[in-house]
Amino acid sequence: MMSTIFFDLDNTIINTKEVAPKAYEKALSEVAKKYKTNLSGLFKEWKSIVNELKAEMNPKKRLFSYSLKKLLNQREYKFNKKFIDYIVDIQENDLIERLKFTPGTKRFLEGRHHNYYQVIFTENPKKLVEKKLKKFNILKEFRRIITAEEVGSMKPHPAYYTIIYKEFDMYPDQGYYIGDNWEKDCELPSEAGGVGILFRGKDDEALFTINNMLELYDIFKMF
Repeated sequence: MMSTIFFDLDNTIINTKEVAPKAYEKALSEVAKKYKTNLSGLFKEWKSIVNELKAEMNPKKRLFSYSLKKLLNQREYKFNKKFIDYIVDIQENDLIERLKFTPGTKRFLEGRHHNYYQVIFTENPKKLVEKKLKKFNILKEFRRIITAEEVGSMKPHPAYYTIIYKEFDMYPDQGYYIGDNWEKDCELPSEAGGVGILFRGKDDEALFTINNMLELYDIFKMF
């Protein structure tokens, strides 16, 4: 049985956290323009809403469209679905344009690892995941994509892994689990016997921590 590499997407394969604020700012600048209001105040108010929702496990409540509608309702602005979709498109397109691979990831994925299956487990909606992966022409590198939509919950949740275990007829200890957040990405499968690998993060629970994706080869040699 081949081993499976589970990759988180944002801040693991691509540098989302580094560029996302600019994309949100661009989208909200269009909102500020439409309602003739100050961007700085609008952005601050939106961030406050996002902070209130950050512990929410319902994926729909973590979407930009949800926090945007909450912001507009809070300010008693009139809007329709077409406008929401327009603003979300601005945010997503600007984000994708800015995205880059994290260190070592491009070279690692170009390695064509025929001895491993590669999957993505992410809180992103599937449509957005595919847009991100298509930008880098790497969609075909992943045998399966598990999203919060399919699981019905944000991370951590066992279904991000158990769905793959069932489909691939595998056990947790046949997987490598790579993510930037130990609790959300690696803790559950590690407790079940898998190899958790923290990417560019810090956590005392992490047995393996890497800052460049090419460091995975050194870990693979241990097993």
